[in-house]
Amino acid sequence: MKDLKDYIDELHEKVDIVSIISQYVKLKKRGRNYVGLCPFHEEKTPSFVVSPEKQIFHCFGCGASGDVIKFLMKIDGMDFKEAITILAQDTGMPLPTFSGKKTDKTEKDNLREAVQAASNFFHEQITKDVLLYLKQRGVTKESIEKFQIGYAPQNGDKLIAAMKKKDISQNSLLGAGILKKMDDGKIKSYFRNRIILPIFDIQGKIVAFGGRIFGKGEPKYLNSPDTPIFLKGNLLYPINIAKEGIRKEKQAIIVEGYFDALILHQSGVQNVVSSMGTSFTDAQAGLIKRYTDNICFFYDDDEGGRKGAERAVEICSKKDLTVKIIVEGSGQDPDEIVLKKGKNGILELIGNAKDPLDFITSFELKIEGNNPSGKGRVAKKVLEIIDKISNKVEAYEYVKQLGTILNIDPSILFAQYTPVSTKSRRQKEKLNVNNIMSNTEKLLTQAVIQRPETLYKILEKVDINYFPDSRYRKIFNMAKKDIEKEGTPDIRNWNNLAEDEFSLATALSMGDPSLVSDKAIEQTIKRMNNYIMQSEVQEQLYNEIKETKDEDELRKKLEKYQQQIIKKLKKR
Repeated sequence: MKDLKDYIDELHEKVDIVSIISQYVKLKKRGRNYVGLCPFHEEKTPSFVVSPEKQIFHCFGCGASGDVIKFLMKIDGMDFKEAITILAQDTGMPLPTFSGKKTDKTEKDNLREAVQAASNFFHEQITKDVLLYLKQRGVTKESIEKFQIGYAPQNGDKLIAAMKKKDISQNSLLGAGILKKMDDGKIKSYFRNRIILPIFDIQGKIVAFGGRIFGKGEPKYLNSPDTPIFLKGNLLYPINIAKEGIRKEKQAIIVEGYFDALILHQSGVQNVVSSMGTSFTDAQAGLIKRYTDNICFFYDDDEGGRKGAERAVEICSKKDLTVKIIVEGSGQDPDEIVLKKGKNGILELIGNAKDPLDFITSFELKIEGNNPSGKGRVAKKVLEIIDKISNKVEAYEYVKQLGTILNIDPSILFAQYTPVSTKSRRQKEKLNVNNIMSNTEKLLTQAVIQRPETLYKILEKVDINYFPDSRYRKIFNMAKKDIEKEGTPDIRNWNNLAEDEFSLATALSMGDPSLVSDKAIEQTIKRMNNYIMQSEVQEQLYNEIKETKDEDELRKKLEKYQQQIIKKLKKR
């Protein structure tokens, strides 16, 4: 019977970490490693490194690090078991078993089970009236099955009874946002008399629902509340299906409504996702960035569309996404356009998509007027938007473009444009009074990780208890334990390290090997021992002279201290 460590070791051998991470990050080979822009923080210069040899990743910018399991946990919000399950499915390995049974269910497992059971129930409740409504909206039977559309009946007791028969606990239904507790303590169905559109995560698992009122009522659309398995601002509908189309077309189309996305997919436009009726978020931009650098937004030619375009510029510039705005002047929604004009009608609009600053400037000119004073007010508004763009080269290009649109000499606009200085993303290293020891513990710990054969040579001459930073002592001892047992350190299995400790261990593992040559190790050990010796003599001297008041005696003790230092240094 395999224990968990043996199972994970085998998983590491079968999984290609570069292949997995490449699904989220554009990696380029550099020497023995691969580099790319970190998906966990905003950066312009790649500091994210993946080592296929060590099967680990590390960001030298934000410190994010780990193996392929930790990568999936961090980027997709999975728990440990979920990440292992995904990787096991990819490699064809069976799920691990312990003591003759599968790993215990987690809270997220129970919530997913509840959501799936509820989705099955809703799907079974579709009535003839609902089918007629969906047909009128252009939804085919194939799409009903593909997107698992359902109906939540007005009588929520039917759902509660059905879930009870399935042994789905009330706590799980409450935790998944399927039931809700009223002020009077009664438990009711969260969705009633609504057409249900299941929301999928990237892997295609149902995690939540969007509900459109059937008939009259408010709100028109109701989304599941945020839960441990669903954060609305982190997903797009239906990203699990659209991600391949986005990769293929090298562009993502963002629409507002569920049915907009559904009908466009049905018509053959496969790179469409919906923001589910809410404002576009940083997390959603990051999600799109995994698959493409190009993004088009459908916006109405009104104040809401103008504000949406401004927000898109600000958010997408942080991710280096190229933005276009699709404007349809008749006020029709994308699904209505497709149903009237077909796929080609939508593709024509996409082909004529506008630059966002063009759209915003044109919109503002309609309001302020295309006259000197109006242009002045427009210029001020648009420059304020440009100032929010994080890439300042891009910002300056937009200033020149604005000058062309308004027929104003760009030099005048540049005189008004004062970009907000961006804060440095690199924290300055804090100087430590024990800088010698800090450099020493770093180099010697890196040495035992990268060159296990140096362990006993170091231990013969160094007492690591002198390391001032407990993290290095802990990492050094972890490496020592692995070397004594396995012959080489394997940081992927150092699960008892804190996040900052694991990040440090990963950085050391991926550090420049030339820094830990035999000569560098010898010099470092000598420096460290000299420092310790001087510190001990200095402490001894301090204890002797702190009560000394006689100047001659004080001078003699100082001379004695100097002789001790010289004598001990000569011995070395």
